[in-house]
Amino acid sequence: MSRFLSTILLVALLCGCSNHKTPNPTSSLPNLKPVFSILIKATDRLVLGDNERIFVPFELEVKGEISGKAMPYGVDIQKRNKDDSKYIVAKYALKLDDGESIYVENSGIIRKTDDGGRYFITTPKFETYSSKYKWLEKSIFIGYATFNENGTLLTFYEVR
Repeated sequence: MSRFLSTILLVALLCGCSNHKTPNPTSSLPNLKPVFSILIKATDRLVLGDNERIFVPFELEVKGEISGKAMPYGVDIQKRNKDDSKYIVAKYALKLDDGESIYVENSGIIRKTDDGGRYFITTPKFETYSSKYKWLEKSIFIGYATFNENGTLLTFYEVR
């Protein structure tokens, strides 16, 4: 997890941060606020080439400050790199429990850990026409995912 936090802090320092309040210039480092999580359940796979390009259809459950489900036809496309990591791009729409919707473009990298596990870090971008969720477009987020028997748990953290 320390590698994860180092990466998050580096990205936050390089990109700057944006949130609902004016940042305090005397604070030394940004912090991460968990906003919502998505449980990703892969439903199938389409592999092209020598396992180099992978398309993964999925179902999503969204919980936290934002809750709902993914709308149909989202796509998760992965490209295997020579070092066995994978570049990932996912595009999907969320239908929230309150009737609003959010479009998500989420890109990042999947890596193996020293103990054989996997994790991935992403930089999501959100688009919405709802005034209630416009703040998502004006904030910087980091997604961190772990794999388990129920699927992949991706948590979105606002950099503050």
